[in-house]
Amino acid sequence: MEKQSTTPRPNRLAWGSLLVISVGLMGIIAGAFLGARFFVPDNAGLAGGAMVLWYAILGSLVGTLAGAALARWLPRPWLPRSAIACGIGGLAALTFIGVAVSKSAKEQQIARKESLENLLRFEFDLNWSVDHDDRPFDRLVYRSNTNTMTVVGRDRETRTGTLPLETRSTLLGILRQFDLSGVLRTPPSCQQTGPQIGELRLTIYEGMPPNTSGQLKITETCLNENSELQQLAKEAARLWKAAEKS
Repeated sequence: MEKQSTTPRPNRLAWGSLLVISVGLMGIIAGAFLGARFFVPDNAGLAGGAMVLWYAILGSLVGTLAGAALARWLPRPWLPRSAIACGIGGLAALTFIGVAVSKSAKEQQIARKESLENLLRFEFDLNWSVDHDDRPFDRLVYRSNTNTMTVVGRDRETRTGTLPLETRSTLLGILRQFDLSGVLRTPPSCQQTGPQIGELRLTIYEGMPPNTSGQLKITETCLNENSELQQLAKEAARLWKAAEKS
């Protein structure tokens, strides 16, 4: 009488789970590739990335359902082989996703750095009146062409420093809002509503003339109503605190 083997048969649930996960991973790659190749228009712009992600999710869903169907209906002898083959494919897909994400992150970082390094030159002078009790400092001057910041504190002590690229980009964006809002061309009515508590002078050296420049008298009403002035005052106060600690 032939002795029956005591070796347990491969667990169908384990092989099936491997098959479902592997086919789902391959579905992500297939969905992203097919979506980008055939369904995302060339002029999609920034929305193209979101569209590709949607097709990747759709591919993952289809792959998961297909893997579940295979795990359910494949004959037992074929299941381990299919699961191992798809597992290799899933591992390759996972590796591809990791490499693609890492490469995309590096490219975005390089592009951002190049963008920041090509910032327009600008400068501004924010001067608070001694009658403004809530002033964090008396005066802050920044010039991007030399990347120098000079701050005069309420104690009349002068501190200097430099700013990282990200901060310079933030400041330029805030100063640009003064131009876009029109307050540099048409003095706002808030300037006539109370005593002057400060003054802002700014210049953005455009790629082509004329440059953007102007002067803004600051009152309490202007400070409360003007969002870009609030942003600049907040950022300048943050820079002062950092300079004070250094």
